Amino acid sequence: MPPHRLEKIIKGHVMQTQPFERYENATLDQTLFLELFGDEGNIKKATIGTRFEHLISIDVRTPTPNSKELNNAFHFFNNIAPICHYDELQTEWAAFLSEKTHSHN
Repeated sequence: MPPHRLEKIIKGHVMQTQPFERYENATLDQTLFLELFGDEGNIKKATIGTRFEHLISIDVRTPTPNSKELNNAFHFFNNIAPICHYDELQTEWAAFLSEKTHSHN
């Protein structure tokens, strides 16, 4: 195992503890990151927050590059987070998901 890659064993599976891809943006008052965990083409989780605090954690049910969960994460990260204050992100994420759920019913 390469020394530069932190991994841990969970129930017989190797899971990365470092993101394989990171995107940078900003809220009105804080630098923000969207980090992707898993492997390219097989994304398991996305997080939104700072480098050291993940405010929003998104489990990817369909680990494909075009999954609903990833599309929602990128849409929120690129279009909604930049017009929010950092301490509002969790509330805004919940409202965003609620709106997405109700608009499909």
